[in-house]
Amino acid sequence: MKDAIKNVTIILLVVVLGIMFIISRTATNQRAEMAQTLNQERTEFNREVNALEDSISVQHQTILSQEEAIRAGLLKQEQLEKNNIETMQAYLEVKERATNLEEIIAEFEPDTMVIEKDNGYWLRLPAPFAYEDDWLSLAGQVRRVGVSFYPRGINIISQPTFTIGERNKYDSRFMNFFSRPEPVVVYENKNPYFVTGEMENVIIEDDPPFYLRKEVWGIAGFVLGFIGASR
Repeated sequence: MKDAIKNVTIILLVVVLGIMFIISRTATNQRAEMAQTLNQERTEFNREVNALEDSISVQHQTILSQEEAIRAGLLKQEQLEKNNIETMQAYLEVKERATNLEEIIAEFEPDTMVIEKDNGYWLRLPAPFAYEDDWLSLAGQVRRVGVSFYPRGINIISQPTFTIGERNKYDSRFMNFFSRPEPVVVYENKNPYFVTGEMENVIIEDDPPFYLRKEVWGIAGFVLGFIGASR
């Protein structure tokens, strides 16, 4: 009887491990196929407003192994070599445009002479001006040939943040037992003048060989323990 149980257990172990191997190979092949079709999809992102009413850019994670990412052209070997990086964990790229600028009124310096004459205003040149807020500062002169800015007279403060994680696809106020979290990259720049123009990411997850997976060793250990106890 014990031998029969042991034989059945070994057969079940082989079947389970075989199924896990097939699933692992299928997932690897699917990721390789996905890598070849990501040229357009990987740059798509959504502009959203978070709970604090801040504007954010949200993009689905592109999860590949480092070899798959290099093969698909999403990651270049030169990028690793020039930065002396052997194993990369994530690659993120954002291109922004300063297009949220509304009308900016830069005031003249107090000693600038403004003369009202012939139904118009005349400036004594050069006329220095300046503008400053929390994110932008401008300083320069109105000259006879046009407007010029002082060296280092244009300063823009950028405060970007990346958040990599998983989030619920639905309203978090409701219980979603059957919904899988969505792996996303969230980008935010506190500077309100910046708008995200392009965005892409590659999250590196190198799968260990089948025989080194924790699940495999866990099942093998359970079965071997069961066989040992049944002797």
